[in-house]
Amino acid sequence: AVKYPDRLMPINMLRKGEDVLGRPIYTDEQMAAYLSQFEVDFAEDEAKGLMVIDATEGGVRKRHTAPMTLAEALDATARGAPVPVERLGCPAATDDPARRDRVAARLETLSRQAMRVESLSRKASGILAKMLDPKATAARIDRLIGDVYKVRDEVRELEPCYGMVQHINQTGALRRFKADRAIEMETLDERGKQRRQIERDIDNVNWTGDAALELSDLLRDAAAAIRGERAKATRDPVPREVEAGVRAVRVGAVLFADPGISGLGLPRPDAAAVLGASPIALTAQRLLRTESIDTIVFASGDPGWLRAQMGDAADDPRIRIEGVDAERLGARTRACGRARLMNPDAWRGALGGLSCYDESLDPSLALEIMERCGLDGAVFAGADWCLIDPALVDAVATRFRERPDTVRLSLTQAAPGLAGLLLDRRSITDISGGMAHAANFATVGGALSYLPVAPQADPIAKAFCVPVPHTVRDAGRRLIPDTSEGVELIRGVLERLGSGWIDADAASIVGAVETGTRASPRHLELELCTGRLASGLFGAWLRGDGDCERPVMETDDAVRLVEGFAHTRPDSVLTLHGVGDPLMHPGVFDVIGAARAAGVGLVHLRTDALSEAFDPSRLASSGLDVLSVDVLAASREVYQTMTGVDRFEVVKSRVEAVLAERGSVAGLPGLWVVPRITRCDAVYEEIERFYDGWLMGCCSAVIDSIPAGAVLPGTARIRALPLPALARERLTRELVRVRSDGAVVDAFGRATDAGVWARGIAGAVDAAA
Repeated sequence: AVKYPDRLMPINMLRKGEDVLGRPIYTDEQMAAYLSQFEVDFAEDEAKGLMVIDATEGGVRKRHTAPMTLAEALDATARGAPVPVERLGCPAATDDPARRDRVAARLETLSRQAMRVESLSRKASGILAKMLDPKATAARIDRLIGDVYKVRDEVRELEPCYGMVQHINQTGALRRFKADRAIEMETLDERGKQRRQIERDIDNVNWTGDAALELSDLLRDAAAAIRGERAKATRDPVPREVEAGVRAVRVGAVLFADPGISGLGLPRPDAAAVLGASPIALTAQRLLRTESIDTIVFASGDPGWLRAQMGDAADDPRIRIEGVDAERLGARTRACGRARLMNPDAWRGALGGLSCYDESLDPSLALEIMERCGLDGAVFAGADWCLIDPALVDAVATRFRERPDTVRLSLTQAAPGLAGLLLDRRSITDISGGMAHAANFATVGGALSYLPVAPQADPIAKAFCVPVPHTVRDAGRRLIPDTSEGVELIRGVLERLGSGWIDADAASIVGAVETGTRASPRHLELELCTGRLASGLFGAWLRGDGDCERPVMETDDAVRLVEGFAHTRPDSVLTLHGVGDPLMHPGVFDVIGAARAAGVGLVHLRTDALSEAFDPSRLASSGLDVLSVDVLAASREVYQTMTGVDRFEVVKSRVEAVLAERGSVAGLPGLWVVPRITRCDAVYEEIERFYDGWLMGCCSAVIDSIPAGAVLPGTARIRALPLPALARERLTRELVRVRSDGAVVDAFGRATDAGVWARGIAGAVDAAA
């Protein structure tokens, strides 16, 4: 049974606070430190008779401020003309080469000053060390102290560089403070105290020298970047002692391929006939252009097929072909692909947090290959990722090579098909070991996702995440020829790039992708009826302002529509959802069976679980891939507010019954069960309990936003935000809805032309209408 936590899960890097509305909120340690300083400043302003307005409308409560909404703040203050930039003392933006040269020259001067600080610090350390000589007389020590003072005075004259060194030498300052406190707490004679002070000073000047050396490197590199002589650094430099002591490591690329199915678990298309070569051969050609990969391993349950696909590339000495357990690889590929079909164009964020790197990857098989090939780290990608960027592969491998004892993974935010993800052997061992009991948490996506019992900062904010251009990050397309549409997309890219495709980087590849809507929507949301037992806020949002009473769709019409949709594309997704609960339709299981038989890629049903037709055993064996349940709350009282009925425990027990029936496939859920809650004022304080409890119990949970245009109480603070343009464009091309009366609308409820669909679905829609 799913147990909601009795209290909020403690997170070491987070602190519990209170927002301006008196509700619980988290802040992290860094923000808490800022808050303390801000409150000191606010108190000083308040003492001067000034008012500090907090118009965050939900941020953490701040002492010595007057909370109000932004609208109230604007009304309470004078609205004057915008202040010219010149009056703020900000220079106008310029791209003057002479100005850049002056800035670079100034940085180089400061770098030389920092090296002088480093040299003088080492000199002072040597003088201080002589004072520790047991034979040193008092007179000699006095002379040495005079020499140290001369060095100190020379260093202090090196401004502003000395101040910059002190600014970055926070650790050294803390160590001196701790040493002072330790000396004060000890009972020492004069000689003993003097010796401890000298040891403290040696440590201090050594830390100052180290900081000066680091500052000099930073300033020199900054000057070179400004002059265009080197790329801008986007991560911390490798410490000198680390760089000097880096052990030799062996890094490979490991790519799996099943002869019959793609990474999405769908029939593999005949891409070679369209592209002129096998995608696997093209992938090998791109990877052979890497510089940081020692060996490139292609693995399959049919090594002979794999060798034939690779052509001449199979003879390259860097290429290695490995045979693996075909049944295990196929089962894992299908299980991961089913979850990824909900969101295949994103590199992560699919059901259970699965990433594109989980496709065609069995961690236990990967571990066997890494051990056989003697790999310390491996870059994982799909064998048919024929547009993979060698430079990005080198970048993630280099992150690991720089710190092989501390870096366990390296990744990018590139669109699927453009880059690989590196894992060290320890990580693969951990993931493989958890496959039997940790479900989707024992995956690459699981290692990158939020886990209530071991929360972490988002990996994309860490130094091991290689930055990519925003166009590569936000491409919104799957650049892999594993569906008929993907094959056509790759063909167009290769034609536009011509012979230069082999050396094209990720940004150039994304730039060559043809824009525009797809030939047919990939996702059909089918409303079978408008009847629903839930009322309350949730029911009101679904029904909206207009008349939502529509005829029930005939089962035969729904079946014809689904069969027509299945033939439009193999990666199709069917969601049974709408104003009404699909389980209140008498033919719902017939529709599910027809979708499965017709070859719909993924079948998803969303219900509030209030209907008596909610049969856990039948649902678990119906052929559904995903069952979403609007549980909506973590307590009986809030659930009644949300739905207007007192059935919380019934719904919860029904979901738990499905979990007991669903089984598993290749270490992943046999049926993805997804409890859902809608973020709103009524459930604000239950979201964390809900999400953490169900995530651990079901392997997946969803926090929905309030439907756009939903009628809200006048005091409601949480409202639906406008979707970003990229998201709107994607939903428009991806999703179409068919209402129970046969009307066809787009993702935003606007009437759309069924003619944009392939002929089969258009005919089915006409028949249903």
